[in-house]
Amino acid sequence: MTSQESYPELYTLRFYIRQSVKAFFRQPGLEMLTDIFRDYGKWKSQGYENLFGNPKPWMAAGAVRFIESLQSKSGKVFEYGSGASTVFMATRFEKVVSTEHEEGWHSILKGQLAEKGLTNVEYVFQGPEPRILDGPLNPENPDHYHSVFDGYDPVTFRNYASEIDRFPDGYFDLIIVDGRVRPSCLKHSWPKLKKGGFMVLDNSDRPHYQKMVNELTAKSVSKTSFYGPVAQNPMFQETTFWKK
Repeated sequence: MTSQESYPELYTLRFYIRQSVKAFFRQPGLEMLTDIFRDYGKWKSQGYENLFGNPKPWMAAGAVRFIESLQSKSGKVFEYGSGASTVFMATRFEKVVSTEHEEGWHSILKGQLAEKGLTNVEYVFQGPEPRILDGPLNPENPDHYHSVFDGYDPVTFRNYASEIDRFPDGYFDLIIVDGRVRPSCLKHSWPKLKKGGFMVLDNSDRPHYQKMVNELTAKSVSKTSFYGPVAQNPMFQETTFWKK
């Protein structure tokens, strides 16, 4: 038996500490230290407890606090990718439009929204459609509508990314991109964000998002990133906000 098998808690803690040191150097300060200590138990369990009982976006704690600071009873939100974040947004903003690509999950969350009486959510199922054109696919290219996840090569998420197109330009106060084909979603949704509003990209540190990250940074008023432990993933992750 290896030492790792003999002392799994020790190795789990060491893994967390290594990531915590990296997080603190990226964002030094008391808030980061507080988040690191407070979130260890939740990070270690990686459970689904309180998914809808205490719903929060699966983002670093600083990103969740930033969204809370933006809440407005007259604000309008568009969300790619649904879940606990949808319930969270619906209790803090006037209107939430959320699009989901997994039919089974859409059915579950639709029931939760009805159970909680959240009538201010327009919840749309928009699954992938068969890909017509052949050729090399690049997930960095927003015009390819291609997901890096296994099994998605035969399909395209063009309709999913285009769901926001039916709204007028400058309509939304907050747009959250946390689903499939995120570069494509960013391209379609930027015109729909009002001046002074915020675009949010979760997992913004992933390599194939960097082209769009640089493009948004160049044309936005400001950029703010948060990094830290998140639910359902052993690795710390980054969430970035751009102000238009």
